[in-house]
Amino acid sequence: MHSALKHQLLTDFQGHRVDYPADRTTIHLIEEQARRAPQRPALLWDDTCLTYGEIIELAAAWAGELRRLGVRRGDLLPVITAGGQELAVVMLATMKLGAPFVPIDDAWPEHRLHESVTALRPPLAVRTGPGPVPALGVPVLRVTGTGAPDGVRPVRDAVPGTDELIYGFFTSGSTGTPKCALNGHLGLLNRFLTMTRRFGAGPDVVLQNSRHVFDSSMWQLLWPLTKGSRVVLPRREGVLDLTRTIDEIARHRVTMTDFVPSVFNTLVDLLDSDPGLPARLSSLRHLLIGGEAIDPSAVRSFRELLPEVRLTNTYGPTECSIGSVFHEISDADTGPIPIGRPIDNTCAVLLDGNGALVTPGQVGEIHLGGDCLGAGYLHDPARTADAFVENPFPELPGRRLYRSGDLAWQRPDGLLMFVGRQDQQVKLGGVLIDLLEVEATVATHPRVVQARAVIHGEGDLRSLVCCVTTDTTLTSTELDAHSRALLPAHAVPRTFLLLDQMPLTPNGKTDRRALAELASLQLAGQAEGGRLTAQEEAVAALWRELLADLCGAAPGPEADFYALGGTSLTLQRLSAAMHRAFGVRVPPRHLAAAATLREQAALLHHDGASPDDRALLLADIARASVLRPWSGPTPTGEPLEVLLTGVTGFIGAHVLAELLDRTDAVVHCLLRTSGQADRVAEVMARLGRPYDARRIVLVPGDLAQPRLGLSTKTWTRLAGRVDSLLHCGALVNLALGYPGLRAPNVVGAGELLRLATIGRPKRLHHLSTLGVFPDEDGRERVLEEDPLPEEPPEDGYSRSKWAAEQLLTAARAQGVPVTVHRLGEVMPHSLTGAGNRHAQLDLLLRACARLGLSPRTTAVTDWTPVDEVATAVVGALGTGRDSETFHLLRPGAVPLEQVLAALAELVPLRPVDYPDFYRAVAAGGDESPLLTFLPEPDTDGLNALFRNGHLRFSAKRGTELADSCGLAWHPTTDTELLNCTRWIVHNSQ
Repeated sequence: MHSALKHQLLTDFQGHRVDYPADRTTIHLIEEQARRAPQRPALLWDDTCLTYGEIIELAAAWAGELRRLGVRRGDLLPVITAGGQELAVVMLATMKLGAPFVPIDDAWPEHRLHESVTALRPPLAVRTGPGPVPALGVPVLRVTGTGAPDGVRPVRDAVPGTDELIYGFFTSGSTGTPKCALNGHLGLLNRFLTMTRRFGAGPDVVLQNSRHVFDSSMWQLLWPLTKGSRVVLPRREGVLDLTRTIDEIARHRVTMTDFVPSVFNTLVDLLDSDPGLPARLSSLRHLLIGGEAIDPSAVRSFRELLPEVRLTNTYGPTECSIGSVFHEISDADTGPIPIGRPIDNTCAVLLDGNGALVTPGQVGEIHLGGDCLGAGYLHDPARTADAFVENPFPELPGRRLYRSGDLAWQRPDGLLMFVGRQDQQVKLGGVLIDLLEVEATVATHPRVVQARAVIHGEGDLRSLVCCVTTDTTLTSTELDAHSRALLPAHAVPRTFLLLDQMPLTPNGKTDRRALAELASLQLAGQAEGGRLTAQEEAVAALWRELLADLCGAAPGPEADFYALGGTSLTLQRLSAAMHRAFGVRVPPRHLAAAATLREQAALLHHDGASPDDRALLLADIARASVLRPWSGPTPTGEPLEVLLTGVTGFIGAHVLAELLDRTDAVVHCLLRTSGQADRVAEVMARLGRPYDARRIVLVPGDLAQPRLGLSTKTWTRLAGRVDSLLHCGALVNLALGYPGLRAPNVVGAGELLRLATIGRPKRLHHLSTLGVFPDEDGRERVLEEDPLPEEPPEDGYSRSKWAAEQLLTAARAQGVPVTVHRLGEVMPHSLTGAGNRHAQLDLLLRACARLGLSPRTTAVTDWTPVDEVATAVVGALGTGRDSETFHLLRPGAVPLEQVLAALAELVPLRPVDYPDFYRAVAAGGDESPLLTFLPEPDTDGLNALFRNGHLRFSAKRGTELADSCGLAWHPTTDTELLNCTRWIVHNSQ
């Protein structure tokens, strides 16, 4: 190569040289913003916000706590986390100490988590948010919420320099052991300052859209804080929901975020399917795309829909400070999209196998260098030396270059065009996966002889398939469980194929191309068979369009969407396609719970009600009708290990107290992972009960998620240990329709039913409501405890409880021991008078006391104290009556005027007609929770809100149960009413 061409190439391969501010790192820039505007919002999530002043003060306090516990400059600090505001605080705290942080996913298998922490050799680990931490061999500091540690000296001055390490990220390793790539302050600072120059120093609102264990999350979480912008932290869900992402962007007026190309492509499909959606992205100004090859047609469509948004294609490995090659997409990009040119103070050079420059148009391996370059791999000098090679070109900055393993070529205009990988690493969903790591991990199963991983499908439909040979009986389910226990979720194969032998090339090596073809044939064969209804055939046509050759020509009604290569991205596209084809919008999270063709087609049916509502109801009934018979033994005797849901709710808390008082059982309490773990002790203290850590086991999970949001290990452990399931949990929101309540209230009940039928024999007790019976236009008839009405009630909450009972009734018919407790009005504690602050009666009495008004009414209500409900429910666990339905209604009704008279003994109340009371509440401005319940002034007033359940419902079995539990079960006394109103007055704030 002649010298002029070489000089030109080396010039093209370098970014501009730009000087840095002296003695500044990322933490210094963020502290400067906090000094300028301490009250400016910094982090937003749900309806909560941390200001710049607050986040820096928290970081200083937690840095002081870390220092007190022995963390020193240069210590690598594992941060076990699910993301969220605490992660940002801990990142800044570690920066102040000069201790590099390493995010570790709390959902990783325990083996991988322990292996990663051990590799860091830390003085301690940090656990952000609630949830358990397995034994790690080091102390663990928990950081939860937005509180600061007590009694520590905050660290005011940040110490790191640009030549020190700032963070590490674990990536796939071909040996099956993850490797930790380390990066320095200089590389991150250069990336952030380059972005500020490129995208503007003015304030932005940035959506943190990447998972916290991928390095792209770094710019979204920290870069905005260096220039006074806001970061929006979205609620994390198990199912990707781009509609929800669009809602977040619209709600917070987000100006900037990024997507991996596969998600971006699906976003474009979604925007195409609904003409109203692009307008909801009108606040966007910049969108970054990176992580894998980009689809030019999707880019063109997006630019037509949102021409004001600047699209930037980005490229860069974890080893080099997030990304160091950028290209702003323009009208000139009519074909394949370039990855671009190196950013400031970096270089990207293409070399052949001998380390020589390739000429324009020839393919070479991308070598990166300059200020973006990381420090290599933790405790692995051999792997570091292999990847970080000597820089042979004095014209390029730095002593070393990073061999990326990625191939590219240079266009005549100097722009780099990405080609692909040259090794056994692949990118799925923007995440790098090492096929050799997958193979090595699967092969550790004692009955696996050989394991080979291949990619199945094309484009966004690509999925990971592992082909396995074995010398004994082995199932795909066993292989899946084995892999999930050792691999992060993104590296677990979608499908396992069991083969007699591996196909070989003529030279005796595994023929991976033949394996991919074999996977296509076998998966297509699994999809075939069965006659379809017209509705199922219509959905099958969409499957064939979206899954291409993956689902064969004629998928059967029981074909599994996921087994055929469907992914969360494909679900998004299926939802959009259904809307276009049938005019019915089925949210992706509902499709996610309906895996088979038959179940997904059932979601399209509607009759009178809103399409989503009626369709989902019918789908849930259909799912109940195909439950398999269960022949397991029925549990007997007192419960020994109980899984309790809804423990922080009004009823669930009292049930927990009763379990601790009346049984010797260990109680496993399912809690949502969003900060409720500490509330259990608070709830018990409020009830005047001690918190018994020996008998209370906290289980972070989520009723709205498949498998209750539990890991394979926790799910399996509970299946083998628990003998009783006591389901008190539900989402109670009368403003939501059935689709918004279905996941926690119906799918959650179904997941508990699944748990009841595996492992140890279990009884399932479920708390329901008398609201499952629809109103009958004023016709009053006594309804017995056995039948479940054929037609659902009207409101969304009661519909969700009716649908859950459909599942449980079908399971009971198949032999599963299921008990249902239907509740009427659950009232304050009979002795303490403590009530439910969110209940209709509580809100009404508080309003009366605050306004000094008593509405005239003839309404009456049934009245069953919460402590007696808890006693009856817990008592039923040991009675042997495990397959019945009970109406828990204490005898007698209470006139509402009698309750108001008891309140009037404590505070002065002026009687008024109901319309006047309603107007006074509405004028108060602070009674919005009550206004959601109160009937309009021109209705029957409070008679429409409170009813006497005894006029409609038989409670024969419920009364027998109460008697067997030793409950007096008498009509409500004046003393109980006085206890209730006294508690209202004393706790009115």
